Amino acid sequence: GALFLWWACSQKALVGELLASDPRCEVRDGRTPASKAADHRFLAAPMICAVGMMGVNYLFPDAAVAVVGAGSAGGADWRFFAAGCLAAAISHGVATPVDVVKTRLQTDGDRYGQSIIPAFQSLLREEGVQFMLQGLLPTCVGYGLEGAIKFGSYEFLKPIFASLTPYIKFNFVLAAGVAGGLASIALCPAEEVRIRQVADPGYASSSIGAFVRLVQENGPLASFRGVSVMLSKQVPYTMVKQVTFDLLTSKLYIVLAGVPWVQATGLNVVVPVAAAVPTAMLSCVVSHPGDTLLSAFYKGSSSRGSFASLVGGIVNKDGI
Repeated sequence: GALFLWWACSQKALVGELLASDPRCEVRDGRTPASKAADHRFLAAPMICAVGMMGVNYLFPDAAVAVVGAGSAGGADWRFFAAGCLAAAISHGVATPVDVVKTRLQTDGDRYGQSIIPAFQSLLREEGVQFMLQGLLPTCVGYGLEGAIKFGSYEFLKPIFASLTPYIKFNFVLAAGVAGGLASIALCPAEEVRIRQVADPGYASSSIGAFVRLVQENGPLASFRGVSVMLSKQVPYTMVKQVTFDLLTSKLYIVLAGVPWVQATGLNVVVPVAAAVPTAMLSCVVSHPGDTLLSAFYKGSSSRGSFASLVGGIVNKDGI
């Protein structure tokens, strides 16, 4: 809801700037029809947010979530940490080629444009096939540690936060936010190494060399100066991913329980896979602005500025 409201405000300002320089716009009472339409969209944002929240509460009532256990009841089980470590390390490791292209688009957009296929082709010609695995080691190590803390802490905190407020879903969100914050701190060094290797291949010949050089140049704790930027990516990502997956699984276990082919395949197989796909898409969308900030922060010179100056610089240069 907050993201949509912010988008509506930015669109209202953008439309106003465009109309101010367009002589074809007819002005009546000091305003154009298009500017009035922008106002209507701006006013509709809170209504859409409210309808969306009512829809969530209708689809996922607290009683149903409580009965099913929302995916798992959580608790202090080492398997949550181990599963999170393996899942995050493998999934991020497999996606390294896409991550390389994405990071180059974010750090050198003027050179590669905004299309992933032409950027991928350009990187293959300029850097070679092996460059598609640039930063694989810090990716697997960093996200393995991040995944262990994120998944393990979330499941550990769920029963602790269960009675914190009367609202079960909000308790899940709080647990996910704390877990995402803890994981963000652990991820900072590895993510700086990865981004520096991709944005500046000549910085070091290996991941270990890049890490050693960063420590020598900036100190052992310098990577953690980007924790505020990391939080802007990882906390929304974790909150949406963990809670959406739990809510979807709680609903799908009820909806798909009587479907014959689901029973034949296995409910415990079909439900997690079906819930994972929309969960992944939503979590990627909400974390993308923070991910862009992170790449800009750790690529080099931008890391000396504050969080506010970083956001302002990107918006002024490339827009919202």
